[in-house]
Amino acid sequence: MPVFAAAACLPQPQAGIRRQSITSTTAVRFQFNSSPFPIQHHCRHHRRRRTAAPATAPRAMLLEHLPALEGKRIVLASASPRRRELLSQMGLKFEVVVSSFEETLPKEQYSAADYARMTATHKALDVAQLVVQQAAAAPAAAPAAGAAGAQQQPQQPQQQQQQPGMPVLVIGADTVVEYGEHILEKPADAEEAGRVLRMLSGRRHHVHTGVALVMPAADGEAEPHVHSFAVTTTVEFDELSSEAIQAYIASGEPFDKAGSYGIQGLAGSFVRGIEGCFFNVVGFPVHRFGVELAQLIQGGQLRL
Repeated sequence: MPVFAAAACLPQPQAGIRRQSITSTTAVRFQFNSSPFPIQHHCRHHRRRRTAAPATAPRAMLLEHLPALEGKRIVLASASPRRRELLSQMGLKFEVVVSSFEETLPKEQYSAADYARMTATHKALDVAQLVVQQAAAAPAAAPAAGAAGAQQQPQQPQQQQQQPGMPVLVIGADTVVEYGEHILEKPADAEEAGRVLRMLSGRRHHVHTGVALVMPAADGEAEPHVHSFAVTTTVEFDELSSEAIQAYIASGEPFDKAGSYGIQGLAGSFVRGIEGCFFNVVGFPVHRFGVELAQLIQGGQLRL
């Protein structure tokens, strides 16, 4: 009998059996068919007692802060089309500036999760420095550019004079796949993609996405504020035949993806199951990002 079905039809305790004092959901041991196992006891009298306990405060979500972010300059330091799509689906308005940081951090000095987090941080800092310098130089160049624009296209003088403002947030991200002692990034060629897919076949591996949120220095501050974190999802592959691996490589899909596969594409059929955030495997932990950003707004670190 399934655990949830058994819990719904439990008999009331018999006379002489001492009731347990329960302040939260408690595992109680019963015996069915001479085989004891724990189930969750959800009898009505326990539910009445628990309702008096204070409920856990709900987490702040990004959605409620979207109006405050309207009109603010947000920059995504990534060329990934998947990250652009996921951020857009969250309701954020942003621009893309691709980082020039070379992903050459020494892997042996970091755990896989920290490697992704630090790479994301370097990407975000690289782009933040660039866009801040451009924004700082814009006021000096604006009058001359505006005058020239007004002569050439007098019907749109304001559009010609517009310059990008100072960003309030730069977002960096990096995703890696970890199997054993290997940190797997994008494959260099078909041979490497095949080797990685054979390694992952029939086994579990971890996908780590590091995210860095850089808030450029405000007036009077010497350094930008950096908030970073990493999210891990466990993925289990089914056994892959050589034919399936070769067909997937021939599709061209593995070559721009960490671990040589994309769960949102053809390789989704390889996946037997996951533990954790699906979007993290795609390339961006949507839920965690929203929670972290909402907390930065509420705490005043992200000034709007």
